Amino acid sequence: MEADSLDRFQSTLIRHTGLVIPELDHPQLAELLKKRVRALRMPSHRDYLALLENDSSKSRDEWRHLSHTLTIGESYFFRDNGQMTLLRETILPDLIKNNRHRGQLRIWSAGCSTGEEPYSLAMILHRIEHLIPDWQVMILGTDINETALAKAQKGIYSRWAMRQLDDAQKALYFKKDKRGFKLSQLIRDRVRFKPINLIKTPFPSIEGDLHDMDLILCRNVLIYFSQETGHRLARKFAETLRSGGYLLTSHAELSAPYPPGLNVRIMPESIIFQKLDGDDPKHKPTSPRPPTSTAPLLAQLDANAAARPSTIPAHTTPLPTHPPSAAQPHRWQADVKRLQEAFMTKRYKEALALAEQMLTQDTVDQQRFEILFLTARIHANRGAYRLAAELCDRLTALDRFSERPHLLLAHLLEAQESATPEADALQIRHHLQKALYLNPDSIAALLEMSALHRRLGEPHRARRLQKAAQSLLMQWPHQEAPEFLEDWSLAGLKEELSRTLESS
Repeated sequence: MEADSLDRFQSTLIRHTGLVIPELDHPQLAELLKKRVRALRMPSHRDYLALLENDSSKSRDEWRHLSHTLTIGESYFFRDNGQMTLLRETILPDLIKNNRHRGQLRIWSAGCSTGEEPYSLAMILHRIEHLIPDWQVMILGTDINETALAKAQKGIYSRWAMRQLDDAQKALYFKKDKRGFKLSQLIRDRVRFKPINLIKTPFPSIEGDLHDMDLILCRNVLIYFSQETGHRLARKFAETLRSGGYLLTSHAELSAPYPPGLNVRIMPESIIFQKLDGDDPKHKPTSPRPPTSTAPLLAQLDANAAARPSTIPAHTTPLPTHPPSAAQPHRWQADVKRLQEAFMTKRYKEALALAEQMLTQDTVDQQRFEILFLTARIHANRGAYRLAAELCDRLTALDRFSERPHLLLAHLLEAQESATPEADALQIRHHLQKALYLNPDSIAALLEMSALHRRLGEPHRARRLQKAAQSLLMQWPHQEAPEFLEDWSLAGLKEELSRTLESS
């Protein structure tokens, strides 16, 4: 393929969707271009690219197909426990208090994928609907991926998508059927879905009903855009909010300079943005403080709706940013060695107790990451998949450039029995791709991705990934096998990989 064809394809994608494809994924992007040219029986790449750039019905159909292919991601109910607690205990009570005079609440979940996020908000509001009788409540879920929206409207989900729900919530809102778990009509009727391209759809817009929003959620979306595009969208979101309305993004997804008109509020659970009038004296970043007390409202909530206590204590004080004290490194290294030994010998109860003790010490972010990561692996090995997945969310907030939480999430998915194996395979691929993007030399991620391609009937890709893993393994400088492969001896792993390649 000519290099200019791939460059033009990427430029066209950016103009139409805003999606920036990492260089690591350019081989897959080139393969996608070839497949679509063959599938549509186009004479050449140039003819296909010309199709994308016109405004015919055939072009719109093709963009729908590409949007589905390029925006497959993972979502699940009550994703990011900290932010959901912030919504339930601070943001929604504040909006309800301030909107009593007009009895209206307008919420937009932008980039909602298969609907778990807006449905989670609908569940929260269902539990307190007696506090807002006769209110006009709109929950709008939008996405560029129309296939994902069709799934959202059907409301059928896998057990994995429900991993943050307790048994009472599952019983109240879902019924098992042969395709998975069907969400009740009670909740589905509270959410409206609409296909929207954030790059091309004009907003704020009265005609498109994208205006005067009280709450906009755009989580795990802006990371796929360039920084310039992300800031442009944030400005448009700010213009779409009512005064006093909130914008919530994922952790560290939106960097300074922040859009004018948005007040930055630093909360223990997350950074949030609130639109204030330009002459409001509070229009400046606020310092960390505990959430506003909402006891009268929260007293009405079911106890199960509150944040689940973790086996790891949640620290609400800011983490120290200074280096460890002179005495700390020695103690830290000794404790980590004990924790790792307890993990490797499967003394999980002892390891969890030690991890909890270590988290009460004065730790910096990287130390905290290591403790929580081993804790997540312990929960995974014990079958406590929901706890492990919750910790993975906290780990990505601590270090968004680490591949390790994504690799662990892929393992968690593989360990589950699923009513929707094809959808889960796509989510596994998503996490493995992200792991390899963050660390192309991750031997465990290469081997996991190879195994996935083999299961999907793609032996050539599987072999190529295995050979890349073998090459890295031959240069491995340690005596022990890489992380996630500790059950193997290093020699045994090399021998097994050579045998597999010879037989394939």
